[in-house]
Amino acid sequence: MAVGASDTAVRSQNRGATWQAITTATGSAGTLQSIQVQTEFLWLVGDSLGAIYYTENRAESAWTALTLPASSLGTIVAIHDIVFVNNEVGYILATTAAPAAVIFYTWNGGADWTTKGSRMAADFPTADRINRVAYPVVDNQAVAANNIALGGLAGDGSDGIILLGIAGVKG
Repeated sequence: MAVGASDTAVRSQNRGATWQAITTATGSAGTLQSIQVQTEFLWLVGDSLGAIYYTENRAESAWTALTLPASSLGTIVAIHDIVFVNNEVGYILATTAAPAAVIFYTWNGGADWTTKGSRMAADFPTADRINRVAYPVVDNQAVAANNIALGGLAGDGSDGIILLGIAGVKG
């Protein structure tokens, strides 16, 4: 699946040999710029104006707006990435008007989203924007869900930034 300007979404069912337009629009006024194909039927898209939409039927009917909790850093103005590590753990990378990077996460398949709690360090460094989240592709889902890398723009637009999030080890 690919997304873009003017609420455009296309999909391929043959590894990109041919593409088909998704005719049910999300209603986004911005540019669709992030996509997560969670399952054959569940898709999420994020746009350049901070909106997120999802479909549970491959966009055969209307998309539903996903409401994220308020961020202490301000109003969300863009969604940069949506990634689910497995069926339960997922991340949404957003930017506020400040600008400041915000990372939302879910531990229950998207039923709840937060920016707070045990998964996020209290001393998260200042960043204007986080563009991408990556995780290790390994058989052990606990390892994949608890180890991420983030890449984006450091505070005050000064330079690039790469952050590693590694769960604490009890031993």
